[in-house]
Amino acid sequence: MIFTSRWATVVVVIVINVLVSATVMCYADSVDPVNQQQWLNEQKKSKLNLSSWPVTRIEQLKKIESQLTWQIAQLPRHCPIISDNRLGYHSALALSDTSADTYHVIEFTFDKSYLLEALTLVPAFNPLKPYGGSYAFPTRFKVETVADQHNKPIVNWLAQDFPNPDSYPVFFDNLNQHAEQLRILVPAHATDKSSSHFALGEVFIWAKDPKTGVSINLVQQANTQLSVQGSFNQTVKWNTDYLIDQHTSLGFAISEQQTNQADFLVSAASDNNVKHKVELMIELPDARNIEKIDIWPAKPSGNLLLPDFAFPANIQVSVANAADFSQIQPLMPTSRGEQFGTLYSVKTDGPTQFIRVEMGELQQLNHQWILGLGEIAIFAQDGQLIQNAKITTKGLPADANVQLGRLLDGYTWGRKILTEQQWLKGLAQRRPLDQQLQQVKNELTAAHSYWQWLLSRLVIAGLVLLFLLLLFVVLFYQKSQRNRLLIKHSERINRDLHDEVGSSLGGITLLADSLALGRTESSEMLKNELDELSLMAREANASLREIVWHSKGDSCQLPELLQSLFERAQRVLRNVEVEQRLPENCPKIKVSTAVKKHLSLFFKEVINNCARHSEASKLSLIARCEHGFLIIIIEDNGCGFNAHDSCDGWGLKNLQARAEELSADLKIAAEINKGVRIELKIELNTLSLQLGDRYQTSN
Repeated sequence: MIFTSRWATVVVVIVINVLVSATVMCYADSVDPVNQQQWLNEQKKSKLNLSSWPVTRIEQLKKIESQLTWQIAQLPRHCPIISDNRLGYHSALALSDTSADTYHVIEFTFDKSYLLEALTLVPAFNPLKPYGGSYAFPTRFKVETVADQHNKPIVNWLAQDFPNPDSYPVFFDNLNQHAEQLRILVPAHATDKSSSHFALGEVFIWAKDPKTGVSINLVQQANTQLSVQGSFNQTVKWNTDYLIDQHTSLGFAISEQQTNQADFLVSAASDNNVKHKVELMIELPDARNIEKIDIWPAKPSGNLLLPDFAFPANIQVSVANAADFSQIQPLMPTSRGEQFGTLYSVKTDGPTQFIRVEMGELQQLNHQWILGLGEIAIFAQDGQLIQNAKITTKGLPADANVQLGRLLDGYTWGRKILTEQQWLKGLAQRRPLDQQLQQVKNELTAAHSYWQWLLSRLVIAGLVLLFLLLLFVVLFYQKSQRNRLLIKHSERINRDLHDEVGSSLGGITLLADSLALGRTESSEMLKNELDELSLMAREANASLREIVWHSKGDSCQLPELLQSLFERAQRVLRNVEVEQRLPENCPKIKVSTAVKKHLSLFFKEVINNCARHSEASKLSLIARCEHGFLIIIIEDNGCGFNAHDSCDGWGLKNLQARAEELSADLKIAAEINKGVRIELKIELNTLSLQLGDRYQTSN
């Protein structure tokens, strides 16, 4: 059954659940569960609550990210190297859905009963994917052991899909089962009854050696038999033997954490026409069973990306039990390192104390031969590195001896070389950590984005609140100003009513009382007092109309003001022919309150004088707008007066003062029995100005 992107879907769902429920899955230090219940229990125990407040959430995620990064640094390096050859084992392919087989079976039979410790299943890699990934790893399967003809399942994922291992090995640890056989069974049909197939890259079965007590890989034992129930074979790609050929695409068995350990790297001048050779003799402390010898390339200096830099093209490894190599045993390489991601590797059989490595066809650099080796990794039968050996050389310059310790220091490319079991188990432990780290990074990015979004909304909300607050203050201030203006306006109306109308009504009352008491001595005096009474009533009426008109607004336009002034003359004067001429096309200039008040009082003073003192029968009112000036001419045909005599009762000083306040020119011409002519000339531009308010009406 071909694995789909199930695990990626699970990851996406988990991330969404994290956003919603503020929890994230945290896979602890565990290897793969042997069944669904164990997997659910591990997930349940490893849940971690996260705050819903983004700032706290980001801090928590950064802390988790730091912890995960540290944990991953303690594990093997995960750097798959995808090859298109020796992909592994491929099950039989059913060309129709009528296959009668129940299971695809892979069976390992051992030479005796072993205590099984762990089982490693390495996925077959898909070379068509840019970054590899597993190909056809079984979603549902079980593993069972056979001991004393009794089958016992040790791994059971038949009822639930196993999570996609991606490009990591699957490691079932702590099996602790004695067995003579181990079987891997994969259903030949999917849940929808269609035929299914699967593939595996490599299988490792770890068991305790009953003689030595060390952990060994049973599939590499000579007496272990491998059998399968059907397979698909394709030259150099798929073959049953590739299941135990020790070739995987998992990369190198080195740690993630880097150190300052340097590799062995020497160079020397080349002899003309002589092919230089280098020989290393390694003497172990005693004769030991060696599982394999891996020769690693060195890390190129600087930023070079040459994986086989300074690695010799020709290597021969031989072993002997005597220092003179009198009985030499050449070892055939299982891998020549000809492909990127593979090492020059040989296997041995039997005890060995002396190892000779001969290297030729060295690389040339600037007319010098150059030799670089990362490590000569000698693995004992228990899988451990042998490092306490003695090395002697031939063909190396003397100053190269100081670097010989680097060949057996257990490090290459600055990383520690791991045993096979450490490497595979560590990669299996790393898988959930890498996946969780990616989830945390995604969640961290989402949390940062959410916080930026939230911050921008908070700023906008703050600005809106500030704007509303300012708007409220402005509206409140405007309302207060309007209230103050209304109060002031009301006070002015009251004052005008008191000054303008109240005084006239008071005079009318006194005069009416006098008439009622019969104090008038003659009919002429009676007529004069009645005329005065009538005049005062008309003035009160005119004043009341003006107050009502002024209360409609603080300012008015010039045509309205002139019309109001002239109407007052019509209302106050009786038995006087009033001629009035308003200007044609009078400009609609806005007249300020102060100017309006001064002009009204000025005009009132003039009309009152005319009514009381002029004895005129004709009054001419002329207003013109010429050359930027407003000219008002008031002329009567009354008794006039001597302009050179002081006459305070006519209010001439007040007229002059108001004209000065208006910045206007005032001309008063009078002559006995020839009337009075008053001309007021004021700039139109000053009509809109706010002036002082020092003068009061003379009445």
